Amino acid sequence: MKFKHLPDKMKYKRGDFIKYDIEPDSYWAQLNYDQDIGVVLEQKDREVLVRWATRRGTEEMTSWICASELIRCG
Repeated sequence: MKFKHLPDKMKYKRGDFIKYDIEPDSYWAQLNYDQDIGVVLEQKDREVLVRWATRRGTEEMTSWICASELIRCG
């Protein structure tokens, strides 16, 4: 896999399901960010392009997120 300088837990490939890596009792968890699940579209070094599938609201959203803020799920 590319990005050999990154730890394995920060390497993602297209199609990986991810969510935010946050503490369960944190402010962000209270806003339900701990329940947001997305799928990886691509990775450029430490930045991961994510399409959020369970984001609140009716629109899908894509955003670049730092790989260190994410964990795999499912």
